Amino acid sequence: MTFALQWVQSYIGLFGGNASAVTISGESAGGGACMLQSMAFGGDLGTSLFRQVWLLHASINDKDPYKSFSLTTTQVIASSPYLPQQWNYGDFVPSQSYYAFAQAVGCFNGMPQSNLTTTSIFKCLTTKDTLTLQNASAVISGSGRFGTWGFLPVTDGTYIQVSIINIILSFYLLRSKIAIATT
Repeated sequence: MTFALQWVQSYIGLFGGNASAVTISGESAGGGACMLQSMAFGGDLGTSLFRQVWLLHASINDKDPYKSFSLTTTQVIASSPYLPQQWNYGDFVPSQSYYAFAQAVGCFNGMPQSNLTTTSIFKCLTTKDTLTLQNASAVISGSGRFGTWGFLPVTDGTYIQVSIINIILSFYLLRSKIAIATT
């Protein structure tokens, strides 16, 4: 999504659009993705790529992400946002999905990481064709429990600095203008 929004910023003028008036919106998983976009880099990414989010837009303070954030002038509306459990980067579940995916495309032999590094695995993945990657993704995503996915958003401390549930649970949110609707 970030790359798509960067493209929009670069080329929207060629289509008669206004780069300073971009709105993103989504429902269900798309709503969850927009919520995560609005949180990217502590809320600062959105101010450079879009102005209105029909979702949560918080500017998060690194030192106290649960209590110190403020909403920008961005309008906020969420419609049935779907957000799966959000793990921390490097936790067991997302790591296992990554290694299973790498194994499915032939970039990991399933053995403990003796000589393999995540960099060498990733480099191997970049050499694979799209169809191979898509098929492996389908296998990994289909192998979990119903309602779960093989690849989930993670809290990495940089791009996504805090999980969305911690934002929603924060009492400061109650003083902010936000509407979340479910169907």
